[in-house]
Amino acid sequence: MRIGELGQITGVDVETIRYYERTDLLPPPFRQPNGYRPYRAEHLERLAFIRHCRALDMPLAAAHGEACASHVDTGATLSTSGSVRTRR
Repeated sequence: MRIGELGQITGVDVETIRYYERTDLLPPPFRQPNGYRPYRAEHLERLAFIRHCRALDMPLAAAHGEACASHVDTGATLSTSGSVRTRR
């Protein structure tokens, strides 16, 4: 999926996704020969995790650490239709 689709699925603005990449919160995808950068399920999961941390009012710096990851389970999964599902 491309960045616009990732943004639509997660509800995160494209510029915010790019900011997360610049600050190493989200690993940038590889660039294809045609210049496109395809995002995969792990990007979707990481972005869901970052959003969950933000929803808990955690600073972005906390999303960098594995300690945060071990204490927060977003429950986000990618369905076969490409939508994000969360456990409640």
